[in-house]
Amino acid sequence: MPNAYRRGVKYHHCCSEIQPFLKDVIDAENKKNVLLDLSKVSFIDSSGIGAIVFLFKRLKLRDETLIIRGVHGQPRELIELLRIDSAIPVSFGQQTETSPDKSICD
Repeated sequence: MPNAYRRGVKYHHCCSEIQPFLKDVIDAENKKNVLLDLSKVSFIDSSGIGAIVFLFKRLKLRDETLIIRGVHGQPRELIELLRIDSAIPVSFGQQTETSPDKSICD
């Protein structure tokens, strides 16, 4: 399964920074599945959820799949509360580092 991910970027300034990356992922050819690894994400707000839903909807229109893995802590609570996991395949798991340094749109 081809993976699309972005490393080493702190998303705490604004989700507008990730939008061009999401567009690149959506526009990329020869992919069937996109894996979104949130194992190092310690916080996500409504803008981050919106970015995930945006990606999911665009991929679904092209008969492509979004899979989210490594969801833990506050992002897990929000994804479960909003029942995102009922529409998008999500694997919940513990983070691998002791001090998270990334957040999506806080």
